[in-house]
Amino acid sequence: MKTIFNSAGILTLCLTLQSLICCGQNLNLDSLFNNYRNLIQLQRRGYGDPLINDDETRISYYLVAMNSSIDDLVAYTNDSDPYIRAQMFIALVRKKPNAQVLEKILEDHKNDTVSFPAGGADVFFTWKVKEYMETVMRLGSTMPEIDYEKAITYIRARAKKEIEIEGMNRYTVAKDSLLQMDSLKLTVSGYTIRSFDLYVDTLEFRSSNNVLTAEMKMAITRSPPGTWVLFENIRVRCPDGEIRTLMEKSAKLK
Repeated sequence: MKTIFNSAGILTLCLTLQSLICCGQNLNLDSLFNNYRNLIQLQRRGYGDPLINDDETRISYYLVAMNSSIDDLVAYTNDSDPYIRAQMFIALVRKKPNAQVLEKILEDHKNDTVSFPAGGADVFFTWKVKEYMETVMRLGSTMPEIDYEKAITYIRARAKKEIEIEGMNRYTVAKDSLLQMDSLKLTVSGYTIRSFDLYVDTLEFRSSNNVLTAEMKMAITRSPPGTWVLFENIRVRCPDGEIRTLMEKSAKLK
């Protein structure tokens, strides 16, 4: 219940990448990797563990995986952050390198018993890096392939359609901003919100339209700073008449 969807951040990332690509130059891989690393650290400060990758971080990861050579990813598996070591190993396995390359990494990390949590917001497991890498290695042949370019295009496209909440940034939202809202609005026209769910900590509410109910506002009013609020299952009627679900949006009250 702690996924953040930040279209402004994705736009900033896209503009940064355009500046790296201009004049026919190759992507600066170290810059891409450092950007991914910084986003992981930012999420850790905002969320704590386990990390729940938002779309901006997911795009950043895909770009690193897509543009890295096997040798690059081998080097990144030695990062000081255990979570990043593990994620870079997954990207490496997807590249299908020579088996000796992977076996050498497992040998190098046979004493890598640093632990990190991984999984979803509500269900997660604590892994040791060594055990995580061994598990990924065993599952390698069954891991689904990812078309990184298509995945990035899809994420960027849906970033244009989301609910708009004044006073909400990447991780926090002002309580007064929520209480001043009578209804949810979208960043695009032509779409009509049909219903949505709101979680205020463990309390769950449903609206059958785009209106924030009195019960929702009362729960927000009574909640202390640091409480998570999540707008989820946001159902909208699209210009073509189809009913679709938008990405959820969440933050902590401040």
